[in-house]
Amino acid sequence: MKHVGLSAAPDAVNAQLLDNCRPLASCLQLNGASDGRAYLDEYAIIVIGAGSGGLTAAEYSAAYGVRVLLIESKLLGGDCLHTGCVPSKTLLNVAKRWKQAHETLEAYGAVESTAAASGAASETAGMSRTKDLCSRKVLERLRASRSIVSRHDSFASLSSKGVDVLFGDSVFTSANSVAVNGVTRKFKRACIATGSRPYVPPDIPGLSSVKYFTSDTFFNQDSLPARLAVVGGGPVACELAQAFAGTSAVRVTLSRGAGGRGANSSAAPAVIVLSINALGESRPYPPLRVITSSIRRNETSPLSRVKSTSYGENLAARRAATEAGADEALMLNLAGRPACLAMGNIFLRTASGDWVTPPADEGVREGYMRGQVLARLAAEGCAVHIRPVIAAELLETGASLFGVNSLWGMRPVQSLDGHMLKVIPSVH
Repeated sequence: MKHVGLSAAPDAVNAQLLDNCRPLASCLQLNGASDGRAYLDEYAIIVIGAGSGGLTAAEYSAAYGVRVLLIESKLLGGDCLHTGCVPSKTLLNVAKRWKQAHETLEAYGAVESTAAASGAASETAGMSRTKDLCSRKVLERLRASRSIVSRHDSFASLSSKGVDVLFGDSVFTSANSVAVNGVTRKFKRACIATGSRPYVPPDIPGLSSVKYFTSDTFFNQDSLPARLAVVGGGPVACELAQAFAGTSAVRVTLSRGAGGRGANSSAAPAVIVLSINALGESRPYPPLRVITSSIRRNETSPLSRVKSTSYGENLAARRAATEAGADEALMLNLAGRPACLAMGNIFLRTASGDWVTPPADEGVREGYMRGQVLARLAAEGCAVHIRPVIAAELLETGASLFGVNSLWGMRPVQSLDGHMLKVIPSVH
C-alpha cells in the first residue's frame, strides 16, 4: 500500500479505495479489460498518468469513439483525489464546522471565550481546543470522502466509458510505441499527464532533523499535529493553513517569493511569512453578478457530462461575461433551459422554500460538491427536486439562486441579466 501512496493500515475504507483505483484483478490482467474487451496492440491514443489531466484526456477520447489506453503507475485519480482537492476540501469543511460549533458554545457560555484570554492563556486555550477535536475521527471522515469520490475515477467507471486501463511503469521504446509491464503497444498519439511531486527545499536550516510531511503524506496520518507550519503558498498549502487556523491556535503559512504557486525563487529572499491569522470563513466570496451566455451547453453530447478544467465553451462563456462587467455566465442547454454556470452548477431555492437543481441529462457536470450539497439539503430535511429548470423560474419574486463548485462552496447570485435576486445565506 505504501508503494501507491496509502498508509499501511489495511482498513475497510482504504480497501474500498484500492478496489476502485487499483483493483488487484486489473493489475494482474494483461490481455482484457473488465468488460471483456481485448486490449489492442495499437491504440489511437495512449495517455500516461491518471490524474485530472489524464482522466479528462482519456474520457474525452473515448467519448469521441476512439480506442484509448490509460496507463497509471500508482492509483487512478491523481493528486486531486488522493492528496489535493478532495482531502483538503474535506478538512476545510470539518474546520469550518468545528469553528462554528465552538463559537456557538462560547455564545451560550458553555466554554470560556478565547478572545478574553491573552498571552500564554490564549495559546493554552487554542491547544486545548485542538486536543478536544478528535483528529482520528476527522481523518477517518477524510479517508471516507476520498473513498466515496473514488467511484467516479474507478477502473470500473473508466471501463464502462470505453477506456482501457493498465497499471504499471511505462517506457517509450520508439516514437510510436510504449512498453508497459514488458508488453509493447503502438499508438498514433500520446498524451503525457504524469503530474508533479512535492518539492522539499534543501536549504531550510534544521529541516533534516525534524519529522515533516509533504502533501503526498500529510493525509495518511493517524492523527493531526497539534501545531503546524506550512512551507509553500500553493492551493494545498493555503487550504491546510486555513483549516488549522479554524480549529486551533494561530497557524503560520510560509512561502518563497510572491505568493508561491510556482513562483521563481532563485532571486527570492529567505522564507517569509505570508499569513499568521485565522482566515475566518473558508469561502469569503461576494454574491455573483450573472448574465446569460449565448454559448449553449450541448446536453445531447456525452462530453457534456465530463467534468474538466479545460472545457473551452465554458471558459469562453465566462470570459465574455467578465468582459461585459459580470462575474459569471449562465449557460442554457440546446432546449433553452438553464443547465449550469460556466464554472459551477446551479441550485435554485424557490419562493416556497423548495430546492431545485437540473439533472445530469440537462447538461450538468456532476461533481463532488454538487453531491455534497444535495446530501446536506437532504440531511436538513429540505425539499429537493432534481428536474429541469425553466428560465422564468430564476426571476420569480422571492427566488434565490446559487452557484456551486469546489472552490466557492455555495455562492449566492446577486443579479441575473440586471435583475436583482433575493440573496439568502447558503447552506453550510
